[in-house]
Amino acid sequence: MRFDFFRWDLYRAVLTTLNPLVSQPSILPPFGGGQSSAIKFLPIHPPCDKGFPVAIELPRTEVQAPLISTKIWPAIRTRMLNGPSTTVWFLDAYWDAIAQMAKDSSCGQVGPVLVNAAPLWHQAWKTLAKKGGHCPTWKGSEPARRDVSSEESEEARAALLKIGCQDNFRDVKLREGFADGFEQHFHDLFSMQSHQGQAMCEASRGMCRKWVDAGGQVPSDPRMCFTPSLENAEFAKSGKVNANDTEHLLAGLRVGFYVGTPGTTNARSAAESAKYAWTPGD
Repeated sequence: MRFDFFRWDLYRAVLTTLNPLVSQPSILPPFGGGQSSAIKFLPIHPPCDKGFPVAIELPRTEVQAPLISTKIWPAIRTRMLNGPSTTVWFLDAYWDAIAQMAKDSSCGQVGPVLVNAAPLWHQAWKTLAKKGGHCPTWKGSEPARRDVSSEESEEARAALLKIGCQDNFRDVKLREGFADGFEQHFHDLFSMQSHQGQAMCEASRGMCRKWVDAGGQVPSDPRMCFTPSLENAEFAKSGKVNANDTEHLLAGLRVGFYVGTPGTTNARSAAESAKYAWTPGD
């Protein structure tokens, strides 16, 4: 990874404003058509009809370049220690599930966030797994794909309670007879997130959000920033989306909802994609 186009001041503004438990930069390919991220919505997103997406709430991140809040690190560490020491593959499903649980638990959290305007530049050298390399990324990948244990579920619950999320799964326990309402719900969410991540942004789950700089508007661009049928849900006052959001850093952005997974492309060169880099105040 190279940091030529990365902006820490911008990234920090997103962290300070949205306070995500899990975030990551968007990913640029080494050249047009080159490899950036295998997950289709994690490469950099170009402008859309309303402007340039600065940050995007997404179904999931990956292990390539995440930034994890220390608030949930004890739970992540437990998951790591319980698994194979040769790979971090599939660990992203666990921390993304914690972020989704926080979003579901009425504690003012966002889901996983892509900081689109502060990209990293993937060089795709593939040196770690070449002959003589010391990081066989595939070794232990299947054990790393295991279900969440009771210990790991309890660590996730403890982290969420500590940051103010409500333990609102007791009714589930009483209604359904689960041994533990939280554990069952978290297990189901982890399984869905691992195998059907796109469902995280469906209308039935509250959809996902984008924070868009209208100064980067391309009037002729056919790509839609938000879901057309939800335009009335757009543009909360001063860019705020709930009472826990601050407005002093990214207040000028337009906030709206979309459904499903936002598509992007690897076809652009790094330099062409990076020209969309956003500067606060522009």
